[in-house]
Amino acid sequence: MAVSEHTPLVDANGRVPQLQQAPAQRKGPLLVRIAVSWLLLFALVIGIASWLRSDSAAGQSSGAFCDPEAKHDIGYVKLRNKVDAHYFYWYFESRSAHPEKDPLLLWLSGGGSSIFAALSENGPCTVRSDLSTQPNPYAWNTNTNVLWIDQPVGQGFSYGADVDTDRTAEDAAENLYAFLQVFLTENHPELLEREFFVAGESYAGHYVPLAARYIVDKNKAINAAVTNTTSGSNIINVRINLQGIALGNGMVNPVIQYAYTADMAENAYNITILSDAERIAMKEGSKECIQLTQACEDTAMTCPEAQSCWNSTLYAPFWTSKRNVYDIRQECVVTTMCYDFSPVIEFLNSDRVYEYMGVDRAKVPVWEVMNLTITQIFSESGDWSMRSDQHVAVLLDAGLRVLVYAGDADLMCNWLGNQAWTNALEWKGKASFNAATQRPFLTKNPLSGMKTIGGELKTFDNLAFLRVYNSGHMVPMDQPGLALDMITRFLSNEQL
Repeated sequence: MAVSEHTPLVDANGRVPQLQQAPAQRKGPLLVRIAVSWLLLFALVIGIASWLRSDSAAGQSSGAFCDPEAKHDIGYVKLRNKVDAHYFYWYFESRSAHPEKDPLLLWLSGGGSSIFAALSENGPCTVRSDLSTQPNPYAWNTNTNVLWIDQPVGQGFSYGADVDTDRTAEDAAENLYAFLQVFLTENHPELLEREFFVAGESYAGHYVPLAARYIVDKNKAINAAVTNTTSGSNIINVRINLQGIALGNGMVNPVIQYAYTADMAENAYNITILSDAERIAMKEGSKECIQLTQACEDTAMTCPEAQSCWNSTLYAPFWTSKRNVYDIRQECVVTTMCYDFSPVIEFLNSDRVYEYMGVDRAKVPVWEVMNLTITQIFSESGDWSMRSDQHVAVLLDAGLRVLVYAGDADLMCNWLGNQAWTNALEWKGKASFNAATQRPFLTKNPLSGMKTIGGELKTFDNLAFLRVYNSGHMVPMDQPGLALDMITRFLSNEQL
């Protein structure tokens, strides 16, 4: 499906004309399930250029709709390892003077659409309340080529046959690898040798480590001159130049992280979330949940019980506190996720955007921030309770760079828990990392040049942990200048 060059998405004022109201969203389950579902979240136009792309891609052009300074490409890749799975992607070239020298970064949102993050967090533009777009001066493609993918199958604009449904982060890792093999060899071969990084937030604390580990293992096989096969066909995969990963407020080790949730009742912002009695009861109740989660990891027999325990012990009390569980500095005034993302939802559901992006209504009737059916499938498989930090340790020991950052106003994947699992990592640099001194993180705003202390940093060798001040679950949204400075320095291997 090709992008139309005769019907631009924007009018002379830069607005999307004749937008229609978004179709009614499917109703979710009970409040607690909705709360848990949102944990997984987090985490265009006319041009004459044409790059090699898959036959299902929507096409590439200058990014006048969203970012006039960079080329972009939107479309689908059909996964070779599936029956009819199609991953939707949105790729933006770096805004720098020499994008051909800049690395490639893949961004994965947690439990929902990465395209949502592209329009609300770290992408080239944001959506105003009147459904027009405005350039994001802190876009991560300022000095980096960035790729946003809707995954797993069924999230965002991606779709597939029923048999293509993913059930675990391991399934998603295999699919991401299959996607990259096509994207880097057929769609954008000029990116094949670039330094490659994977970043994400929230439930991407599962996705990112497993995807990176899958790439590392496949690279080893390729280096050993092993021919890989997919779905019975003799397909020789290419090596991916993976250099590192970045995890923002990620859910990586539930057993360790959940134990620190109650501690956020005493926070740096002096905000009362729970009474002393509620905090003590939560701390005590967490012990049973930790035991069930550990048993889930070991035998997969208690996974539903573990998730139910966390729902009632941790999530329900916080969601009834009237505070935004993704940013305790704010009150929760909007029913869904405590944020009003209706402009993005309405924008992406408009007929004009569907047409421009090459999305078939018959395949994807409604764009949703999160597909709750997929969420439920991952929950029932026990994937939520599984850990992924062991894969991070393997990456570190292999010499890859790892950045873990966490906004300190987030409850759901709080900074205390992220700091704890990072300290507990079993890797060759564990002792030295834990002995390292925390120091202020001095950040320079990329636009104003102003320097401020934006958090606390601890580093050793190829691992860094950053506590980000005055930020909730979505650091690129709450601290865009710091986030851009942080990721640029990390990708460039500069001192943080």
